Amino acid sequence: DLDEDMGGAIEFYEFKKALHTLLQKAIEKKREEKRERLAKAGRLGPPPKPLLPPEELMDGEGGELVVLASGTHTHTVVLLHSMYGSAEMYSRLYRRFLNYAAGFKFIFPRAPERPLISPNGDEYKARAWYNPTTLRDTGDVDGNTVDMDQLAAQTARIHHIIERESSILGGDCSRVVLGGTHMGGSVALH
Repeated sequence: DLDEDMGGAIEFYEFKKALHTLLQKAIEKKREEKRERLAKAGRLGPPPKPLLPPEELMDGEGGELVVLASGTHTHTVVLLHSMYGSAEMYSRLYRRFLNYAAGFKFIFPRAPERPLISPNGDEYKARAWYNPTTLRDTGDVDGNTVDMDQLAAQTARIHHIIERESSILGGDCSRVVLGGTHMGGSVALH
């Protein structure tokens, strides 16, 4: 359903359109529920604040920042941050959808902090899903070689999160949304 042009890959606009459609359906459902609730109660009230778990879920790879659904859990959104970024970059994103997505749980995994190699060969530590450069035996930096073992490990980690959330949602993968920015987007697509 997502690959409209049948090109074998989901393009950004296709992903954006699918996410928009999912949110529009959720918004309309929430509006209808609110109309019914207001009709019964005869008054307006602020939406409940989302619940934060007492402790962050840690998995040895940097952990996850989790914002629990403030209503009945109906969907999960998993967003991966960019290289040098952090889960905390997204920590207030759920507020944009608060009135319309009370049933949405948000998961913001953290990339592990790892040694990276700059284009001039200097080594430094930063949060990254994988090392995008390789130091050759000659001392030159290869900026086109991805550490596939690191990428595979992070892909497996994200698959585990998706499977866990799908299981929580009764095995319905269509209610789990995965996205990311920059390097996080490349992991999401991998």
